[in-house]
Amino acid sequence: KRDRSAGGVPRRINARWLLAAAAAGVLAVTVFLGVGPWFRSARVPDPEMQALRERPLTYSAGFERSPSFSPDGTRIVYEGGDAEGASDIFVMFVGAGSGRPVRVTADPRRDFQPAWSPDGTRIVFARMLKYRRHTLASQIELILVSPVEDSPARSLGVFYSRTAQIHPAWSPDGRFIAFSCKIDAPRGLKQICIYSLTQGRAWPVTRPSGEVGDGHAIFSPDGKRILYQGSGKLHILNLSTEMLPQGKPQPVAEDFVYPHPVGWSRDGERVY
Repeated sequence: KRDRSAGGVPRRINARWLLAAAAAGVLAVTVFLGVGPWFRSARVPDPEMQALRERPLTYSAGFERSPSFSPDGTRIVYEGGDAEGASDIFVMFVGAGSGRPVRVTADPRRDFQPAWSPDGTRIVFARMLKYRRHTLASQIELILVSPVEDSPARSLGVFYSRTAQIHPAWSPDGRFIAFSCKIDAPRGLKQICIYSLTQGRAWPVTRPSGEVGDGHAIFSPDGKRILYQGSGKLHILNLSTEMLPQGKPQPVAEDFVYPHPVGWSRDGERVY
């Protein structure tokens, strides 16, 4: 072909380039239309993903927070409250025909941070007795209750926390509860404490530092360690059979302002 605009200088176009350009054009059209078999298969929805849909479980006019599935996955427990700051503990079945939530507590004070026992027969939660700011810690009661309406409650003791966050968590065997508090003083940094349901008493297992103290303790699947936050780090602490600290806590993650551990892998080899 002669290109007259270039002064009539003959120029050849390689046939291989023409074929490559044509193939690229066909490929572009195929991608755009999604008619190629490999693109078509990628566009087919995954049946398992189709089953995942967000839907509300509660419909109250107030707020709901701190939800947790029961060990068998049939119920959730959560804190539900109003704009005035009062809240109660509710339990609700999930799935078809779940019905209305059951109010487990009906105290005028704030009930919060519920956690299921490993067998699903009990719930531990915190009740705000006296809220204080600044250097003095709030007064919080740790309470045990069954997940049914109007069930009698059992007080596990009154403790203190400057952040009003104690986050109770059960040991895998259901004999102990780890939480964050000061046991007998309204001043000072909160520690990770362990309550024995058989002995009826609590004791600290960490020595906190920093500005806030230690919090968000979670037992490992074998019950021999706890994962918790402290001084902007995540730590793992080994425990004896008597639930006393063994050795020094080992940091597993650093450079976090407020790291909140979520849990352990099922084999206890990883944390997230």
